[in-house]
Amino acid sequence: MAISGAVKRQFQRFATTDLICRFRVDGSFQWDDSQMMNLSQGGVCIKAKVPPPKDALVELELDLYTPNGGWKKRKMKARVMWSRGKRAGLHFVKD
Repeated sequence: MAISGAVKRQFQRFATTDLICRFRVDGSFQWDDSQMMNLSQGGVCIKAKVPPPKDALVELELDLYTPNGGWKKRKMKARVMWSRGKRAGLHFVKD
């Protein structure tokens, strides 16, 4: 018996509510700060004062923890899959 409304995820999500990232909508020069709510191999959920609109292509700048105990700044592209209130779900895309 399946649970109604349950969604099987392709990638496990990890809570990241204490990490900050920046984003900008493709073609824009303005970077906006956001809080990462969770992160997976496939994407990220962010919380921002004004999140990017659905279907927008964005550039993300993330500080990710490395296996050697340091931090590394990474830039990547993502597509906004949904945007509700102050949150948005982004799916990583290849450049």
